[in-house]
Amino acid sequence: MMNRRGNHGPSLILIGVVQFLLAVSLPADSLHWRTNENRVDADVGSWKVIDVLERVSRATGWKIFVDPEAARWPVNARFRDRPPDKALDSLLGNLNRALLPPTNGSAPRLLVFRTFEAQATQAVRDASTNPPPAHLTRELIVQLKPGANIDEIARRFGAKVIGRNEELNAYRLEFESEEAANAAREALRQHEDVASVDLNYPVYRDPSLETSLAGSSYDLNPKADPNCDHIIVGLIDTALHASGGNNSFVLPQISVAGEAGPPGAGPSHGDAMSQTALKGTSYVLKPDEGARVRILPINVYGDRATTSTFDVANGIHTAINKGAMIINLSLGAPGGTKVLQDVIQKGHRQG
Repeated sequence: MMNRRGNHGPSLILIGVVQFLLAVSLPADSLHWRTNENRVDADVGSWKVIDVLERVSRATGWKIFVDPEAARWPVNARFRDRPPDKALDSLLGNLNRALLPPTNGSAPRLLVFRTFEAQATQAVRDASTNPPPAHLTRELIVQLKPGANIDEIARRFGAKVIGRNEELNAYRLEFESEEAANAAREALRQHEDVASVDLNYPVYRDPSLETSLAGSSYDLNPKADPNCDHIIVGLIDTALHASGGNNSFVLPQISVAGEAGPPGAGPSHGDAMSQTALKGTSYVLKPDEGARVRILPINVYGDRATTSTFDVANGIHTAINKGAMIINLSLGAPGGTKVLQDVIQKGHRQG
């Protein structure tokens, strides 16, 4: 592990990156990573942190995650012939970083954050090969300022409100066409009652886990606790079978994506994840501590094969409000949203 500051682990020289010359959007900005010499040149004055990291990802093949609040910080760095670790010192300024070695054949991971590694939640795409994130083309996520009325705004822009979270002032709007959504997106950004406008992205789960992980055994017995002093794990996932696993560990399910019928005959993705969480608990906690764990299933898929970043944010918010101190997410999306980032950061600040 390589860190900007010394309390996370020893420093390592960064090697093995691919030599490249970046194509830049502005003539003044360039980044040249000379792998054969283990040296980097940079002339950066208009890029943000996210722009630099996209190009680092392209050069190195690392999977990079950045603190969303730092992703748009400006970068001003001009140097020649520096080793990669010193180059990153200059490019990232006061930000911390941790380079995690590859595991099970996966690429190394670079985490870039302000204070804690857990702040590095936004995936950085490869600037050369990754296509722009595919979003739900007829939808927008809108956050309003206090006191604003979403129904009036939706009528004005010809949209339907198909998702609501009044506590977050966040709403999911659906338009008649992609063109209508694009036009409204620009207009809503200028609206005096609108705090933010975002795209809504599809969220996927890995169906192979439903059969490979469900049914895991674990040596753990639930403990009756008259004080309800439970360790609640919010499981943001699909519906669970009522008869799956040890139901003494599972709290009543909540759906934030509409009423959903029971899952099919086989184990659901949620079943697999709840069993895996309990099995992991039996490994790392003492029996008395593990016996206090309870799974709070939050169904964010409804009856659908995919969900969206809006519903995932809603699910996390609901789990936190119901007392979850740990959130389990086994899913992926091609992009993130401000509402989702705000909920994660709010939960982190609450412990």
